[in-house]
Amino acid sequence: MSEPQQLCLLPNTEIKQPRRPVEYVAPPNEEIEKFANTFCRKLGERHGTDYSDTATAQGFTSFLKTVVSIKVKAMNAGANHVQEKNDI
Repeated sequence: MSEPQQLCLLPNTEIKQPRRPVEYVAPPNEEIEKFANTFCRKLGERHGTDYSDTATAQGFTSFLKTVVSIKVKAMNAGANHVQEKNDI
């Protein structure tokens, strides 16, 4: 019996590396603020508690900006960053 022949599923293609690495960027601060305000308002509507006060909305906005900043830096670290299975 002869050895099985290996065939390439995509003939005549080359594996090309991108010319430059991908750079991840955070969304604009205005979008994060808009999301946080909407989230706080809808959370209040759902649970009957006012979460849309200025201190809560600003605190949540600050938290989101921090998390986004950390995640963007980690993603831009590329191969130098080991991402755990349960990371955000």
